[in-house]
Amino acid sequence: SLVANHNNLGSYKVPKVLFTSYSSWYGAFQVQSPPYKSRFVQDAGGVYPDLSAFDAFKEMHWTGTQVSAFRFPEANLSQFHAALQLADVLVDETYPHGQTMDSIEAAYRLPNMTLGLTRILSGDDPAFDSTGWSLVSHGVGEKLFTVGPA
Repeated sequence: SLVANHNNLGSYKVPKVLFTSYSSWYGAFQVQSPPYKSRFVQDAGGVYPDLSAFDAFKEMHWTGTQVSAFRFPEANLSQFHAALQLADVLVDETYPHGQTMDSIEAAYRLPNMTLGLTRILSGDDPAFDSTGWSLVSHGVGEKLFTVGPA
């Protein structure tokens, strides 16, 4: 947007991403951080925010060699909300899939806040439909090019 371009003139911000979910089975909120998801985030040009302030909620992988998640019991909802505020992008993985913004807001018991627009693209081909414009306008793609016959 024009405002974002003006505020970030000459700067580049790497998006901070969290994979999150709520489990009524465990009665807990989770931030998942296994290495394969970290690789997805890095390949897309993002990073995980620093979650060291939440080490009390850290869960190690069964091998004991890496962090697999941060699990916040319902009694620690405010800490979960604090972790969410560190991210620019949240990827909700709550089961069942196909959640709406309303169902996510209700499950996470979010305080009054403005939630961003969510969108499911028709594909990842920038030449198809409005996908290319969506990728660029939402900061996923840097430039939009069209390629025609030589």
